[in-house]
Amino acid sequence: MAAHTNRWGTAAQWCVVPAFKARRLPDESDFLLGATLGVPAVTAAHCLIADGSVHGRDVLVHGGAGAVGRCGIELGRWSGARVVATVSSEAKAEVARACGAELVVDYRREDVASVIRGFSAGIHRVLEVSLAANASIDAEVCGLNAVVVVFGTEGGEATLPVRPPLFKSLSFRFILLYNFSREELERAAGEVERALDDGALTLAPITRFSLDDITAAHELQEDGPFGRVLLEIP
Repeated sequence: MAAHTNRWGTAAQWCVVPAFKARRLPDESDFLLGATLGVPAVTAAHCLIADGSVHGRDVLVHGGAGAVGRCGIELGRWSGARVVATVSSEAKAEVARACGAELVVDYRREDVASVIRGFSAGIHRVLEVSLAANASIDAEVCGLNAVVVVFGTEGGEATLPVRPPLFKSLSFRFILLYNFSREELERAAGEVERALDDGALTLAPITRFSLDDITAAHELQEDGPFGRVLLEIP
């Protein structure tokens, strides 16, 4: 978030940020891992903890091989939750399983709601990246008083069913990292740091570019890479 509300910070050797945004990286943690965590891990942590503990609960992470999804799985398991993840391919299913998802559902080949209902009596928290695609699924698999936390906009505009969420008293929260209060940022970042101390977060596949190749890095990011894109800053 170095460049947020700041004139400088993107692809820079040095930048100035408020002290509370400069977070501790444990000595044993790989610097490359630290470089991949800021936005997705803090977002995932907030999705998991803002509405109470998920310990002993069932959590559904849509897009389990994505940046936030991967962190959501690992942080969810570290928090003591049973984690279900949805993915779009077997390769991504392998990523979600390696991160600790106890059930992985390929939404292109399986009846997602049916498979999840066979595993869980009621999902307690949903990390939602595409409400447009998943609103009906979420309403069907959630238990009473569950919270669906929407952190992404994949798939465009959504149409929400009314009766199932009404009868289950579901809550839909829409969150954006850049709107977090300082207290919310520090709480979520603190969760990430504790998880790092426990070795609960792992490095996603990365593609590296030199600073001279920043255009190619942006183009790959726009194409939706499998893993993370990092710049080597001299």
